[in-house]
Amino acid sequence: MAERIDLLFKTLRNEDGKEFTYMDVQTGSNKAVTAPYVWKLRNGQAANPSLRVMKALSAFFGVPCEYFFGDDVTQWDTHSLRLAHGLRQAGLAEIALSVSELDREGREVVLNLIRYVRQLRGQS
Repeated sequence: MAERIDLLFKTLRNEDGKEFTYMDVQTGSNKAVTAPYVWKLRNGQAANPSLRVMKALSAFFGVPCEYFFGDDVTQWDTHSLRLAHGLRQAGLAEIALSVSELDREGREVVLNLIRYVRQLRGQS
């Protein structure tokens, strides 16, 4: 469990591009899980969280509960985690669906535009 939670913190970022804090999780979960308890889970000092806590973490990080309970953690590479998290953020699912309806050339134009904006903001 600790390894999976640690991977979420190391992989996913807040809106400022920084690692989430334990307080972010507490606040973002409407206090369904406390910051100290998240720290204990991440560091292996707590081992058997309740289903309520797992659902809160799942909702906060934007990953399905299966991420925590499945046998095969290898399927959750960095790209998969970012994609699952990103699609649950406001507006991103709509953008992804809109782009998916474009032909290959249209998708390439959108991708080049995204690359350009990232470059302008120093996010390459």
